[in-house]
Amino acid sequence: MTEGLGTQYEAADLDEIDRGGALRMAADTLVNEAQSDTLPQSERDVAADALARLHAYVQGAKA
Repeated sequence: MTEGLGTQYEAADLDEIDRGGALRMAADTLVNEAQSDTLPQSERDVAADALARLHAYVQGAKA
């Protein structure tokens, strides 16, 4: 379920991925890129999609 990620990300959303470590670092990077004012919209969209996929992958692995 990735609806919770939307376009605004909260710490709780990211905590569902991981609270620390490599996955959290990746999620934080993707959030920063998705919300960046300096990247083109296409790159922000790719980052947001990647974050949603990461979230879905982690949720599927927990099931």
